[in-house]
Amino acid sequence: MYKRLCRALGVPNLQGERYPLSISQVGVDWVSSETTLPSQVHSISEAHNGQELLIGSSFGGLAAWMFAAEYHPPELKGVILIDVLPNVDLFPKRKAAVFAILEKLPSQMAQVIYDAYRKRAGQESADVVAVLERVQSIQRGFPKPCFSLPTMVVSSNRIFHQSWREMASVHQHVLATENRDLSRQVAEWIDCL
Repeated sequence: MYKRLCRALGVPNLQGERYPLSISQVGVDWVSSETTLPSQVHSISEAHNGQELLIGSSFGGLAAWMFAAEYHPPELKGVILIDVLPNVDLFPKRKAAVFAILEKLPSQMAQVIYDAYRKRAGQESADVVAVLERVQSIQRGFPKPCFSLPTMVVSSNRIFHQSWREMASVHQHVLATENRDLSRQVAEWIDCL
């Protein structure tokens, strides 16, 4: 059976990275990475050009969530949130402590320390100033729990997942699932839209 190509708009994560998601029959266009939730939402509104899905992880997921709640574009059929905070109180304490220290340091020193922190975790370098601005933006303007479109939330973090499951029990459009085989899970969800 032939399936038509579904178009998606992807939103970069907290570090400005694109989430590596490969789903057959889904073409992903990427929006530029911005440093605040409002500017990321604006960037999404400028880049949205009839895409049927919105996909975001971490910071990008928060922006996708806010965009869908604020703009309600008629072409948008669903939102996919990957490893997204369900509420600001669940921001990981260890990361919050690291970011609090980095905010107090000169930017060059903060960058060296952040690069070492990410390298130790097996991750690539990221612009610490932009990351800190994004974190502050999350703390200032976390999205409201408004889900007018089908929203699939895939979490690797069990605490996030439990909180999303609780939200899904009161929001009919939310499906909360643990990340097991992300590409397959998303492909199956898209088939049901």
